[in-house]
Amino acid sequence: MREVKPVLFQLVWLGLSLAAAWLVLSLPVAFLVGESSLGWLAMAAAACFLPGCLVLSLQPMWQSAGAAGFGAMSGAVLRIVFVAAIMLVVAVTRRDVAVLVFAFGLSVFYLVALLVETLLVVQDLDRRPAQRV
Repeated sequence: MREVKPVLFQLVWLGLSLAAAWLVLSLPVAFLVGESSLGWLAMAAAACFLPGCLVLSLQPMWQSAGAAGFGAMSGAVLRIVFVAAIMLVVAVTRRDVAVLVFAFGLSVFYLVALLVETLLVVQDLDRRPAQRV
């Protein structure tokens, strides 16, 4: 079984990556749409961070069971369902430019989170000793 420290390390990397992406996006979004849209941008980042936390926390369990591929696929499905549900709720409840800012932020943060999670999981798999079948 894996230690808790590497999972926390991965979660910190995910959070820092999403925070960096938020900083990069915040200036153009604030300039083009207004400062009030920065909250929607932050909610989009949080909507991508939450399933990332779940995926990275469950990955050691899947790896120890010898089902890392299943874990990666389940993580992708979990991530897309969660993000799509959040987007649907925002689209139904809001009818202004906030939906566009949220959708834009969600798409960018989704890709950033997917990239970081994939790199962290693959890096972790590379460190594990090879198992004989």
